[in-house]
Amino acid sequence: MKDVLLVIDMQNVYKAGQPWGCPNIDPIIANIQKLLTAKRFDSVYFTRHLPASTPTGTWKQYNKHYDQINSAPHLSQIVPELAPYTRQHPVLEKSTYSAFPVLPPQLFDEPLPRLIITGVIAQCCVLSTVMNLIDKGNKIIYLNDAVAGQHANFEKMTKSIINTFSPLHTQIMTTQQYLHSQT
Repeated sequence: MKDVLLVIDMQNVYKAGQPWGCPNIDPIIANIQKLLTAKRFDSVYFTRHLPASTPTGTWKQYNKHYDQINSAPHLSQIVPELAPYTRQHPVLEKSTYSAFPVLPPQLFDEPLPRLIITGVIAQCCVLSTVMNLIDKGNKIIYLNDAVAGQHANFEKMTKSIINTFSPLHTQIMTTQQYLHSQT
């Protein structure tokens, strides 16, 4: 079985100059494009965070606080550089930090595929997704140069946390290392 690529929340709101802009977003996009053209994956899934139509708990406050951002449709769209790939691969919509609830159940059937993690925001949606996937038993390959945080320190902290689960649950690589590795 080939690996499965997860592209988490690569939306316009995270582009430089946007409300939740990540400074390293452009090289992250370029690395994700390299992965998408490598033809190494059985499946590719994009996720997109959207506010819940009927939020519960603190999500009500979150949605109210960020209403101006959430109500701007262009900010929730997949970045233009990656949007063409969504014609070939599904975009799963989620209203939580973790992508786990919207992922297809077959990703957790034996034999468990390795899940290659890319996207934004490192310290939030990416980390939350990784933690849920570890609990399901999947081996996680975290491509640290294909994940962006809102600050370099957040990227380093997230990488450090994920590294504590290595080598059993996680492995940290660069895009280049992954593309030159044997599956």
